[in-house]
Amino acid sequence: MLAGAYRLHECTPGDRFDIGPYAVDTWLLPHFVPNAGIRLIRPGTDPTAAQEVAAETFGYPMAVAAPGIVTRL
Repeated sequence: MLAGAYRLHECTPGDRFDIGPYAVDTWLLPHFVPNAGIRLIRPGTDPTAAQEVAAETFGYPMAVAAPGIVTRL
């Protein structure tokens, strides 16, 4: 049923590639099995506008990732 609905592309954490109009960043996630996270970035998106739309949509304050942010856990 889904055979024609997706296309599988293997990637390694740290790879960057495009899916349609989006840029995709990948990175290794700290799991007990190998796992990668992704971030979809639409070129030209205003981070402030994205944050406002997210807060409106989900009903609570949202943070939008930005280059250079470091969080210590």
